[in-house]
Amino acid sequence: MQMTKRFIYPPRPKTAVQRHLLEPFVAAGWKAQVKYNDDRIVLSCDDSGVDMFNRHGELRVKSTLPSNVQDQVWEVLDRLNLDRSAWNYLDGGLLHSKGKIWSNTVVLWDILVANSDWLLGTTYEERYNRLVEISGREPFKMIIKQTEYTLGYKLTENIIVPITYDDPNEVWDIVDRVNRSVGWAGGPGSGEPTLEGCVMKNYRGQLELSCKETNNDAWMARSRVTTGRHRY
Repeated sequence: MQMTKRFIYPPRPKTAVQRHLLEPFVAAGWKAQVKYNDDRIVLSCDDSGVDMFNRHGELRVKSTLPSNVQDQVWEVLDRLNLDRSAWNYLDGGLLHSKGKIWSNTVVLWDILVANSDWLLGTTYEERYNRLVEISGREPFKMIIKQTEYTLGYKLTENIIVPITYDDPNEVWDIVDRVNRSVGWAGGPGSGEPTLEGCVMKNYRGQLELSCKETNNDAWMARSRVTTGRHRY
């Protein structure tokens, strides 16, 4: 669907599931990604520049991306063969705003608009694979307390895309080990974790209209660590 520039709510599930109850999603063919503790953003890009909005539609004017990271956003668009003069809209998150281990790092979850075309009806697999293909599956590695972790695929120096796992237990193993390494004990009153848990996605799920903050719930579900804000 050809669109003029506007704010679009990024996909956000309302379904929350305890970590030991994910087997039905696996049986249905859903896949798992790490749920980073990020500030959700969307990047609206055209010939006027890169605008960054939060998930409520508010323009983030006090925490803009550094110029070198904005340049990397354009690099990603070029590698996706997207027209810089058209409107392109990327769904992502700021990692360095909350986590202790990140420095000016952005995760890209999805491509919602490409060359002014709102990609309604396309599967998450189609859109995700476009990002993975330009990464060359180069691992984004970090060393925390002398232990090396692979926490995504590297698109550029400061932009990553999440890795997909068939088994959510692999995701939870990474989440638990990283959070322990940075000294997060877990549970209510323990502060902010570096990794929040696991996101389950049906890669055959199709992008739907998003007219409110909670949307596209049919193909996404989240499973989080316990904090003072949520049980799971």
